[in-house]
Amino acid sequence: MAQQPDVQNSQAIVKSFRIYHNTVTDFKSIKESDAYNDITDVYNSFSIHETILNPFITATVSVTDTNNLLTEMPIIGGEIVRIKFIPPGGDATDERDLIFRIAKISGVLIVEKRQHFTLHLLSYAGFKNISTRISRAFNGDATTIVDNIFYQYLFTKMDRSAEKGLNFDNSLSNLKFVCPNWSPAKAIQYAMRYAYVRDKGVDLPNFFFYETLNDFYFLNTSTLFDRQKNVCVTDKYDETLANRPQGKITKGYHYKQPGIPIVGADGLPRSNLVGDESYQNVDDFLVDDENTYAEDILSGNITNSNVTHDIFHKSYTVKEFNYHDDFDNFPRLGKNRKYVRYKDVGENKHIAGLFTPKHSRNHSDTAGFFGERATYSDTTALNRNQIVKQLFEEVISNFEVPGHTLINAGKLVEFNFPSAREVNNLAKAYDKHRKGLYLIRDCIHKIQNQGGGKAVYKCNMNIVKDGYHDVE
Repeated sequence: MAQQPDVQNSQAIVKSFRIYHNTVTDFKSIKESDAYNDITDVYNSFSIHETILNPFITATVSVTDTNNLLTEMPIIGGEIVRIKFIPPGGDATDERDLIFRIAKISGVLIVEKRQHFTLHLLSYAGFKNISTRISRAFNGDATTIVDNIFYQYLFTKMDRSAEKGLNFDNSLSNLKFVCPNWSPAKAIQYAMRYAYVRDKGVDLPNFFFYETLNDFYFLNTSTLFDRQKNVCVTDKYDETLANRPQGKITKGYHYKQPGIPIVGADGLPRSNLVGDESYQNVDDFLVDDENTYAEDILSGNITNSNVTHDIFHKSYTVKEFNYHDDFDNFPRLGKNRKYVRYKDVGENKHIAGLFTPKHSRNHSDTAGFFGERATYSDTTALNRNQIVKQLFEEVISNFEVPGHTLINAGKLVEFNFPSAREVNNLAKAYDKHRKGLYLIRDCIHKIQNQGGGKAVYKCNMNIVKDGYHDVE
């Protein structure tokens, strides 16, 4: 009988962990007869890093080796690494087949005839990015340009066998620009700066391009904040978890406090969640950072401005942002403002102002001598700056939960933040300000070898939001 992962104990099954010899030069042509070394029994742990702030996933592998792989294979960098594993609670249909290349070897140490070292891995597309340069012009909307770059320079049609594609939002921007020997990622990031959607007459320019275990994404914050479609389901075998009533503690992740019962899916109190529901237990958590009011003033999170200078027409325009006036104009994770409006605090719009020369962006289809923009307003740069700053600087927490491949950067997760008070009342057991939906900014998939193909799988997340859940 085939070995099955243990849901409750966060146990994954690592089926194979192979490092192919440097005679294998392309993952699309890998055959069973190809030379490789299987390190399933000698790796200590591996961690896969996802973040919406970087375009590609990376990984680190800790190895304790008695066969002198570094010199006998040898491992010199660039080798293909293939990892096949099944997450907790999964079966053969949930198997992940991940392709990386070795970017660096570090920490080599020999102790008692054992060699310890760390492999630093880069995803297939990430490795292809560092060895590819683009020198050509692009013309069109940002999404079409990103799609073109992705499938022409990172993942060709043949590469789709890797089971990754690009999920995207359509943008309204019109761009004309030339890539002067840029990497594909740099070209994508340039187009991303000018991509935007419009909602209720407001330009929403915040796009992110990133890779997860499952796919690539080019999405706007309006999609990332979609409560109906983007909530991370903690247990794929109980899809109702995402749709439970608001009053149920089990709707999201939670930290178990001594003496406080937990309400299960059936509405009955539990001392702790077990079985399939154990996915929702938070092992540990930490409030990493939270901007103070003074820091937010100095960084321009409260008030800001964008001065646009038009050298051709010898004029300038000023667009202003005010946290209190503009809060409701953008999609939000936190429905309530973090700060009230203090009457004794001045609101100088130029404390941390932006300066954006209009003539430097020669990428629109208008007839102006310097190619002035027609589809990217002066307000958009200001909006992008403020939304990003508020999202990533306001409320940041870190916590660790039982792992699963469905937990990814860019997903929403509900965290019932525990109260610091000693209470015996369920209604008061959670911090009503900090609880609620968060965006997973970073996700580290941590897999610890237990031998015999078994491994403990945890996910460590940095979660962010741009406001509070409830304010008295």
